[in-house]
Amino acid sequence: MKKAKLSELWQEVESSLAGDKTAGIKFAILEAHKILENTLRSQGYPGKTLKKQLYWAGYSLEDEDGIKAALEKRDDILRNFDYDLSSLEAEEIIKMYKKIVHEIVTKPKFSFKNKLKAFYKIQLNPKSILFWRNLGVIVIVLCLIKILAYTEFGKVLLGVVVAITDLVISWISVAAIMFIVIIVLLVNNYLDKKSKILIKE
Repeated sequence: MKKAKLSELWQEVESSLAGDKTAGIKFAILEAHKILENTLRSQGYPGKTLKKQLYWAGYSLEDEDGIKAALEKRDDILRNFDYDLSSLEAEEIIKMYKKIVHEIVTKPKFSFKNKLKAFYKIQLNPKSILFWRNLGVIVIVLCLIKILAYTEFGKVLLGVVVAITDLVISWISVAAIMFIVIIVLLVNNYLDKKSKILIKE
């Protein structure tokens, strides 16, 4: 696992920001954004997008104007090659990134228990959209099975599915699958730790 001290990372950002060139200012903001992304990953916050990771870290883009503004400026830089940004404006954005990163680093890491809670809230909670989408898929599949059970072709197809299921769910298959899953998870966990950057205050 690579380790990085925040003071050293911010030093690179500050040196880029110190230059008067527009490219240096833009680069500083992009680097500050990378520090935020790596900090969220380092602390173990779940989510495929930065917005979701920030949500689990306790930040809402709807409530936090500073965070929202900083992220929007970064997106503007990526979208528009000629985007003009003053050094004063850039300093405020960097200050906001620093504030968020410092707050995230000083919080306790996102524990396994919290990850289970997050999984429940996203996938299993009736208030979640994903819960109803998954439930809808299950109902549709069950209805298709019910319809197929009344046709000759459906009976043959279901017979094949049941035969495959019996083979897959045999005890030897279950043991083999569990062993493979455990190995894959351990290898994946090792590779993830090796490639992850651990951000320290």
